Amino acid sequence: MTPPIPIAGTALLMIDVQNAFLDEHGMSARLAGGRLDAPLTATIEPARQAIAAARAAGVPIIYTQHQFQPDFRDAGFIVEEMYATMFPDNPAAADEVGTLVAGSWEAEILPVLAPAAEDHIVPKNRYDAFLGTSLEQLLTRLGIQTLVVGGVVTTACVESTVRDAAMRDYRVFLVGDAIGDREAVHADGLARLARGFGHLVSAADVVNEWAPATVPAPV
Repeated sequence: MTPPIPIAGTALLMIDVQNAFLDEHGMSARLAGGRLDAPLTATIEPARQAIAAARAAGVPIIYTQHQFQPDFRDAGFIVEEMYATMFPDNPAAADEVGTLVAGSWEAEILPVLAPAAEDHIVPKNRYDAFLGTSLEQLLTRLGIQTLVVGGVVTTACVESTVRDAAMRDYRVFLVGDAIGDREAVHADGLARLARGFGHLVSAADVVNEWAPATVPAPV
């Protein structure tokens, strides 16, 4: 049985909801031959709902932002060698990733999911949002023990971050309909995470459980 989604001590972690991965003209669409797979486009509205629910309930919202230095000296093995194997039908895969630099349109958060002034943004250059970033220090400062997670992509940045979060003893709730990837790998990747690393919920669950916090108490 899935436990209730708490408000106290909880943050909403939105992983890499950027133009590169969710806009129809972004890198993911280009790598897939000019279109975004359905599990990616389907995440946008549930992600928007979860963000709105968190903001209304006063739950801190943390965005990760995947990006590289302009000369890609921080890109590493995965970008330099593995993208060609991940996208065998696209010989220019590594070049496409070259658009994902700090300050670029690709790196920006999708406008419909854009952060508010009070939200937090954690830049990263690896799949795992804890690796080499300020994420854990931020969670400690905010007093966070529970992470409600949405974002992309399921089998890379979401999976790496969720596994690491669970190993660090954060309680994890996976907002399943706000998490997406390529059609061929998404469902299995999400099921794998839900089997041992986080409780699977929906954006509607988040909205329904957090909505009472926005209703004024009777006088």
